[in-house]
Amino acid sequence: MKILLLSYINFEQPYGSHIRPYFLSKYLHEYGFDISVVCIKGEKSDYLNFIERKWLNSHPLIKYGCGLIDLCKLIQKLDPDVVLAHESTNGLLASISRKFSKLGLFENKPVVVDFHGSTRFEALYNLPSSVSTDILITISSVIEKVAISGSDLIITASDIIRNFLIYSYKIDINKVFTIPNGVSTEHFYPLPRTRILELRKNMGFNDKSVIVMSAPRRSLDSSDWSIKAIKVMYKVMSRLYNLRQDIILLVFGGGPIPYSPPPNVFFTGFVKDLNIFLNIADLAIAPYPENMVCGGARNKVLEYFACKVPVISTMSGMFGIPEAKPYVHYIPTTYDPEDIANKILLTLDMDSESLLNIIDNAYQLIITKYNWKKSAQILRDKLITLLK
Repeated sequence: MKILLLSYINFEQPYGSHIRPYFLSKYLHEYGFDISVVCIKGEKSDYLNFIERKWLNSHPLIKYGCGLIDLCKLIQKLDPDVVLAHESTNGLLASISRKFSKLGLFENKPVVVDFHGSTRFEALYNLPSSVSTDILITISSVIEKVAISGSDLIITASDIIRNFLIYSYKIDINKVFTIPNGVSTEHFYPLPRTRILELRKNMGFNDKSVIVMSAPRRSLDSSDWSIKAIKVMYKVMSRLYNLRQDIILLVFGGGPIPYSPPPNVFFTGFVKDLNIFLNIADLAIAPYPENMVCGGARNKVLEYFACKVPVISTMSGMFGIPEAKPYVHYIPTTYDPEDIANKILLTLDMDSESLLNIIDNAYQLIITKYNWKKSAQILRDKLITLLK
C-alpha cells in the first residue's frame, strides 16, 4: 500500500509535536507500507521518500495556492492508495485536492486526517477571552469543518479530542478513531541500576535528590504553559531549599531562561538524547497549569514512565492518558506550590515497595498501549479496513 503523508514538520528534528508523524511513518514502513512524505525538510532515509516543500511553512495564500497545485501534481505522479494529512490545516489542503479529481486529473484518493489535537479546542480552553481569540476560534472552526467534510477517516491523539470533534461538528462516531501518542521504546528505556549509579557519580549527583522537568520555552510570555510551570517550580524549589539543600531541579528544553532561578534550579538547554538524564532522576514532575492544553507535555510524561521514573503531576499533566490513576501510576498534586513541595518530600521519603509498584504500573502503560509501534499497528489496521 502506498501512502502520501502531508506534514508541515522538519523530519530532521523529530521532537515535540513532530514526534507523532515521524514515528507513525517509521513503523508503518516496518508493517510494509510504501511512504512518501511531503514535508518542510527530510532526513537521509532508506525507508521514506522525502519530498521537501517550503510552501508548507509559507503564508496561507501561498500554501493553499501553490501548495494545492503542487499536491495535485504529486498525487497524479505518485498515485498513492491514500493521502494521510497531519494536522487540520494539511487536512484542509488534502480535502480540497479531492475536488480536482472530478476534473479527471487523477483518480479520487481516500483522505485520512490526523487531527493530533484541535486548534479550536486549544483556543477555547487555553487562551484568554479576547477578539483575537474569537477570530482564531472562527478560522479554526472553518478549517476543521472543511478538513472533516472532505475526509474518509479522522484520527485523534486522545478520546477527549475525539469526543470534542464529534460533539462540535456532529460527526458519525464510526468515522473518528483515537490513536494515542506514545514513546519510542528504542530511545526511552530503563538503564541497569549499576549504570545509573555510575552516571550519577560521574555527574556529581551521588549526594543529590534529582528532580527533572521538561519545559521548552518559546518566549517569556506569562500566558505560556511552560513559563507558568517554571514560575510555580521557582516557588516550590525556594521552599525546598530552606528545608533540604540536597534537592535540585533540572529543566530540559531550549529557549530563554525566565527571571533569576533559585540556586537549586538548573537549565540544561535543549537535550537531544534525554534517556540518560531521565534515568539518573529520582523523580520527574509535570506541574502543568490546570485547564491548559500544554501541547507536547504528555509525550514527556510518557517518556518518564518509559524510563521508570516516578512522576508527580497535576491533572492537566495526565491529559490524554485516561488510564493513569492517582497513586497507582503517578503521585497527584494540585498547582499550589506548597502542595507540590509536600508531594516531592513525600515521594522522596516513600517506602521503596510502594514507589516501585507505582513505577511498574506506569511502565506497563507504555508496554501495553502508549508506544509508537502499538499506535502504528492501530493505524495500519484502520487503513487496511478503509481500502478494502
